[in-house]
Amino acid sequence: MNELFKEFEFNKKTEYTINEINGNLLPKDYLNFMLEHNGGEGNVGNNSYMQILKLEELIDYNNDYDIFKLFPTCFAFGTDLGGNHFCYNFENKEYFAIDSINISLEDAYCEASSLYDFIVKWDKQDY
Repeated sequence: MNELFKEFEFNKKTEYTINEINGNLLPKDYLNFMLEHNGGEGNVGNNSYMQILKLEELIDYNNDYDIFKLFPTCFAFGTDLGGNHFCYNFENKEYFAIDSINISLEDAYCEASSLYDFIVKWDKQDY
């Protein structure tokens, strides 16, 4: 994992706690990562850029981009700052990316069953 984040700047740990969003419990692997790092921003692996939101920013970000309205079973936890949201679907328990102009989960891509697998897949993506 260290090699994947060698050019990624993690945020400072936070005292802020959140266990659920929009009535759903946040995934354990996501919470474990966030409790250790509280997100961050930078290059991931060899090919990608990610901004993983601070826990304190989750609700505002999801409200600002209407994520809860467009995708009621999902929450966004980050972006590539290029028009893609990084999300999690509580219904099928998958992480995914979706272009911000799309309004259907059928347009989701880069699906993965864990946060780590999603980040690895995002680095290797060629979409």
